[in-house]
This record gives sequence, C-alpha cells and structure tokens, in this order.
Amino acid sequence: MKLTSYPQNYSSVFADNILRFEEVTPNEPFEVSFQDDVVGLLGTKRFVGAAEVECSLHNYLHRRLNPQPIILDRCAFNEAAGRNVRLTALWGDNQKSHKMTFTLSHTNLTAPAIVGDTNQSRRISAGEVDEIAFVVGRERNICAKVVLSTGEKYNIYTKTLSNDGLWVWVVCADEIISRSVRPEELESFSIEIVVGEESLGTVTYTLAPVQPEAVRLAWLDADGRICYHTFPLAMRKEVEADSSVAELTDGTTILYKSGWKVWRLDSGVVSREVVAHLEGIATSPRVWVVEGGVATPMVLLSSQTRLSGVGRGVSLVLRPAKKTTYW
Repeated sequence: MKLTSYPQNYSSVFADNILRFEEVTPNEPFEVSFQDDVVGLLGTKRFVGAAEVECSLHNYLHRRLNPQPIILDRCAFNEAAGRNVRLTALWGDNQKSHKMTFTLSHTNLTAPAIVGDTNQSRRISAGEVDEIAFVVGRERNICAKVVLSTGEKYNIYTKTLSNDGLWVWVVCADEIISRSVRPEELESFSIEIVVGEESLGTVTYTLAPVQPEAVRLAWLDADGRICYHTFPLAMRKEVEADSSVAELTDGTTILYKSGWKVWRLDSGVVSREVVAHLEGIATSPRVWVVEGGVATPMVLLSSQTRLSGVGRGVSLVLRPAKKTTYW
C-alpha cells in the first residue's frame, strides 16, 4: 500500500485535503490514524474492500483550531498558536506520511509570504499592539527591520525557527516609541519582515493619539490573521439583564441578576479602504475587545456600513460572549 497523493503544505483547513492510497490489498481491512504534534492522536479511519481509497482530513483538522490575539508588552516573533495544525498520517507496519502543515486561512498559502495587504497604512497608538502575520518554512532565520520617521533604524533578530506555518510579528507601540531618542517627534514607523535574504514586504504605521473612551477591537479575518482597529466613538452604558430565582433547601429564596453590557462602537468618518477593512468584522467568526492587555471574546449583534457622503464609516453593536453576574 502506498500513499500517492496528499495536500500541499500550508493548505487551508477548510479544504477537503484528500489523502489517496493505492496498491491496497482488496477486501483486507486497514486503518489510518492521524496525530498532531500537540495532543497526539486525533482519530482513526478504517477502510476495506477497495484497491484504491481516499480519505478527507477536513473533520480532523477542525478540532485543533483556537485562534487568539497575541498581546505582549514587547515586540516579538511568535507562532500563531491555534492557527496551525501539523498532522501526520500513520498506517500499516510503522508507515507514516511526512508532517503536513495546515493553516486557518480560507485559501491555500505559499511560503515565505506576508499574509494580507502590506500596502495598507495602519494606525496605532501608545499602549496598543498589532500583528504582522506571515507564512514561513521551518529552520529559517527571521529579521524585523524597523525604520522610525525620526530617521532611526534598528533590526530585531530571532533564532532559527523549528516550526513552519503561520507566524506573527507582534507590534508593540510602546517599545518602538521607547527606542526613539526623540519620541516626542515620532509620527510614524515602518517594519520590514525579512526571511533569510528575502524581503517579504513592509508595513507602515502612523502613530495616532486616541481618547480614553476609545475601544480597540480585534477580529479573525479570512486570511488567518488577527486584525485590529481602534474605534474612537464608544458607548458602554446600556445593559441587557436577566433575572432568575433560586430556592434553597431551607426555603430561602435568592434573586440573581445577570446580563451583558452592550457596546455601541462607531468608526467615525474613515476612508473607503478602512471601511472595506472593517466590513470583515461582520463575517468574522471571532471578535474581541482588547483592554488592559486582555482580549475579551465578543458577540456581534449588528453592523451598519455607511458608504457615501461625509458620514462614511462603520457602526457596530456588540456584547461580551459571557454574561456578568451583578447580584
């Protein structure tokens, strides 16, 4: 029995991802097991009655997805945990496939490459983080080249990577500002990601002050990266609450009040490019509010896009994914 066809590296977990076996002994049952490099065995599939068989990995891959924002107090390269699955198929007498890497992107990716649009200028403020996501093969040296608008330049290197797949460069605005000898004059900076001797691209950031009531939102996009945007107009005063009564064994009655604080966010007037970027929130399966270094999962209740006139922008209504008990 031979494995003759398998998915390419960095295929999407949402594809069928077919394994094809040939020269199978007819009417003789055999099993194929699947394991990853984190939890081990993911499942086993049994076949019988055919000389050629195909097996889809789709259902096994979904079990390992758990994307989360990576929020650090420094700039650093980090593997995009919960957005990669590395799977090996095992069968017969100690036979196995090579380790296959799949990503959370909705399309098959190629390495090395930055994920998403590098031409878009991003905004960031002191105290905020962002990420530059990219795909890279194992055993590669990575460098981030930072250029400040004040003319200062520096490189940050990481060790050779042992794992391939989706990685992120965590952009910490506070660290970059602190590296400048003239932070009061710093208006923008750019970050170039270099793998080996190859430049993957450059992302430019504009430093923009925000009001204390502004809210930083993060969401998972179709490319498998986590995007960020700060909404300057935010209201968190409305509460939707539920009441419940519990009776104890001694007859005592206790009233519980729980519910959600409903968040109403507005982007203000933004460019058409930013509107198109924010529209991805409406279709994202994961949305978070980022405050004080903590990402709180949210549920999007409604989204409204304004595409014409001076009021062009996006309005959102959200609530936390978990209820809060008030009393």
